[in-house]
Amino acid sequence: MMGYWKTITVALKPEEAEYVTDWGRGWNPPGICDKHLNCVAAYAAWNTPGCAGWAKWKIKMEYSRVRLKGIRLEGMVEKEWTAVCEYEAKIAIKGVIERRISLGVNTFTLNTITVDKEIGGGTVEVELYEYVGCNLGGAKIHVKDISIAFEVYVPGEPKYADLKVRVLDREGRKVLYATVEVLKGEEIVAEEKALYGEAVIENLEEGSYTVRAEAFGYKPEEKVVEVKAPKTEVTLKLAEEEWRKWIAPALVGGMGVLLFAMVFAKILERFLGGKE
Repeated sequence: MMGYWKTITVALKPEEAEYVTDWGRGWNPPGICDKHLNCVAAYAAWNTPGCAGWAKWKIKMEYSRVRLKGIRLEGMVEKEWTAVCEYEAKIAIKGVIERRISLGVNTFTLNTITVDKEIGGGTVEVELYEYVGCNLGGAKIHVKDISIAFEVYVPGEPKYADLKVRVLDREGRKVLYATVEVLKGEEIVAEEKALYGEAVIENLEEGSYTVRAEAFGYKPEEKVVEVKAPKTEVTLKLAEEEWRKWIAPALVGGMGVLLFAMVFAKILERFLGGKE
């Protein structure tokens, strides 16, 4: 039977993980490895060997043919600048791949791991490993927003859908003149202008996409969306840039003063004109 490959993206949720802490590599107070992707590892106490933590997920695939395409996540080490520490983070898919994660110091680093390997169906086991240890000071590892892209083989003909994107600010007001991009992996497959806070992208093949919106004066925002026929809708809420928070009221206030001055000048002109 004929079929086609469809892209799906699975976001790993903290509440669905199994957590394990390795206490053998050092001592730490309880609660170090908590159930959050942005804080799975630990603080290391003064002059201790450190400790390690694992988060494990099992993804059940309902398809007989599955191809791993890539992994996307962000990581950071939060530490005092004077701290002397060593740290490590890795992500693995059992029997398929194991990669070290790049970590920034006090700044999140985006990791995009590209893979193209058919792995069959059944259950996919994912493991996130983190270790941190300090001889001076303390540190903590953050990992967030882990998502894994797969291609699955679906019998039959592909289906197509329209995607409606609303772009709002955090107060729920429409953001004008925003740019909307739709990505499949790292490739931009569609781009539209949301002139009045909305954009419609037509004839997208069903599957997972990353929808990104940006506008002048706002921070970009993106979301992974499962597009399904006949129509899918998504809303992105953009946060204002810091400079816009104070310059916009100043501009509005300045325009009010200017308008008052113009009206006052007009009244004064008529008054003086009547005197002559």
